[in-house]
Amino acid sequence: LTCATGVFVMLVAGCGKTNTPTASETQATTAPTTPRAAPADTAAARADVSAAWTTFFNGGTDVVAREALVENASGFSAVLNTLAKNPLAAKTKAIVSTVTMTGANTALVTFSVTVAGATVLKNAHGTAIRTANGWKVSHASFCALLALVGETPSACAAG
Repeated sequence: LTCATGVFVMLVAGCGKTNTPTASETQATTAPTTPRAAPADTAAARADVSAAWTTFFNGGTDVVAREALVENASGFSAVLNTLAKNPLAAKTKAIVSTVTMTGANTALVTFSVTVAGATVLKNAHGTAIRTANGWKVSHASFCALLALVGETPSACAAG
């Protein structure tokens, strides 16, 4: 990995962005699509999506747990391990403000990221994907966040 060791740390730690992102930068993925059939229990699905995102982006979450919460996790092992070793990353949290179901297995997530209590990414958008193992941060969303800091792991380059 290069200077950027993870999206949270680099947004505040020197080699990445240290200012408030522009409106285009907060759009971690594409705009929401026309909703398809929502899951039968949308309230439970929203809660599960929110829990997956807040746990994944919580600096205290271990690598194994994070890998279980990101789509196509095997391609992100190096990034997640590097992030886990950075002391500033331990002070990271995500705050999910809204979850909009866009289909039975997809959701749009609006979230902010804080490091040591300071907001470093506000009202960003990403997507969640429901797999056989539950709701996960989408591959595309994590790659878009990594791209904000100049990282393109091979898992992102591969699509």
